[in-house]
Amino acid sequence: MKIIFAGLLVLLLAGLSYIVFVKPTAKPVLDDVVQAVPIPVAEEVTLVGEVLEVDFEKVIFDGPSLISLKAAGTEDVYTIAVPSASRPTCIASSSIADPFQLAPGDRLEVRGLKNDQGEVVPCSSATHYLTATRTEVKSKLGFAFTYRKGPAGYVLEENTLEVSDATLGLLYSAVFTNTEEYAAFLNAVEVREGPEQFSIRVYENDEQLQPAQWIEAYSNESKFTEALSEPVEVVVAGKKAILYTVDGLYPIETYVVTDSSFVYLVTGMFNEATSVMGSDFATFVASLKFVPVESGFLPS
Repeated sequence: MKIIFAGLLVLLLAGLSYIVFVKPTAKPVLDDVVQAVPIPVAEEVTLVGEVLEVDFEKVIFDGPSLISLKAAGTEDVYTIAVPSASRPTCIASSSIADPFQLAPGDRLEVRGLKNDQGEVVPCSSATHYLTATRTEVKSKLGFAFTYRKGPAGYVLEENTLEVSDATLGLLYSAVFTNTEEYAAFLNAVEVREGPEQFSIRVYENDEQLQPAQWIEAYSNESKFTEALSEPVEVVVAGKKAILYTVDGLYPIETYVVTDSSFVYLVTGMFNEATSVMGSDFATFVASLKFVPVESGFLPS
């Protein structure tokens, strides 16, 4: 009996020893089995280039406006996808030009995320933007200018006259009005004051007058007799000019530049020089360039 008991005790102790001293097989940890999958980060793209085409086909189905952009200095063409119905909800909405205001030849600067289709989408970040400007070269009138089309851009209204139809030698006029202000003025139910705007007029200069001579000889056009101060000599695009301010519904900042063929009358009608309109007019004046004149009087 004692022998049997002793044997059972030995077996019991041996079992306990096995349980205590033998390390169980380790179970796999979840991290050892499941590999972490990196989340793809959308590429942010910045481009500058020229508009080749604007496609609105998908807008009918609340899809994006698609802009074909040729990158500056390359032959690469990118597609810019601007949300249509959801554009007002974009974080960058106030920095995105309206695609309906764009046209082939416009210069674009854009920053946005590249989507799965390779399209650049300006929308989801405050750093995104889509700005558009346009440069017009009037080679037959010897000058060029650049203006902003969006955002907060301008509508351009042009009028060109044959020499035989010109009044007081006026050959060309262009008026620039803020797009929103222009629409509000056209849609106004009640009579209201006209919006702030800036303009350029081009006249014949058969008499080859200097700026100071022209503003006196053609005071109806120059409004020189209504000037609020004495004119001062300045330089515009490398040419001598006269600058003065005319009294009116709004003060009218006026530049007059002449050469052997033409007189350029550039005016900005706005309340404050420090306003957005005042700043945009200063940018417009700075953009003016004088180019070699082609034969004839009409712009190209």
